[in-house]
Amino acid sequence: MKSIIREIGSHHFPGFYESIFCYSDEFIDMESELANEFNIDADLIHYEYTDFDAYKIAIGKQFMELYVEAIHDVLPYEITEDESFELEIIEEDIVIISPKYYNYDTDHCYCKIKTNRETLQMIKDYALKLKGANNYIIRHFTSRDGFISFISNDINYWKSLDICEYEENMLIALFDMLLKVSDDEIFRDISYDTEERVCRYEYAKPMVYFNKKDYNLYEFVELKQKEVSLK
Repeated sequence: MKSIIREIGSHHFPGFYESIFCYSDEFIDMESELANEFNIDADLIHYEYTDFDAYKIAIGKQFMELYVEAIHDVLPYEITEDESFELEIIEEDIVIISPKYYNYDTDHCYCKIKTNRETLQMIKDYALKLKGANNYIIRHFTSRDGFISFISNDINYWKSLDICEYEENMLIALFDMLLKVSDDEIFRDISYDTEERVCRYEYAKPMVYFNKKDYNLYEFVELKQKEVSLK
């Protein structure tokens, strides 16, 4: 059983444009709390990401960890306990790719996994026999107005194609289909769990916009306290 490295992601990754991971007013509750705590107009307080790239990587890493865990969870015991089974994420290789414009696309997250042919074959055989697999493939990979599919919508083609011939997008599609058909809410759950486990406040700081200038909130409060003490 020779180990191989494959790159995967998920076509169901929400991205960072008005998604659960990044949206308008995402800090509004904390901004309101800070405004009340320091007696500052809430309209003057706003959070600013100090390292948005690091935040995106943290989200991507957590999402993909949960994604691979979910694959393990939905597979039957006879596959995951097979002596040849190998499917683990290589955590240091998280990649986030963002589109230039968000009109037709969103961010994509990728990671590398360590696996082997035997494992991928078992997953393929099991997934393509699931009730709903054919409907999923037809629904998601049939070309239509405004969408050209580069993945076949014929399940027989998926079955006949050697697993080692599955290109990146098709392997991702296989894993996505396995999860979605096994649990219709699974991607929602993965996204919510990811959002809960990665604290966005670790990658952002509260700012105050005052007299056409941005101040760190706590520096601003300290400055105002000094002004009051000098009067």
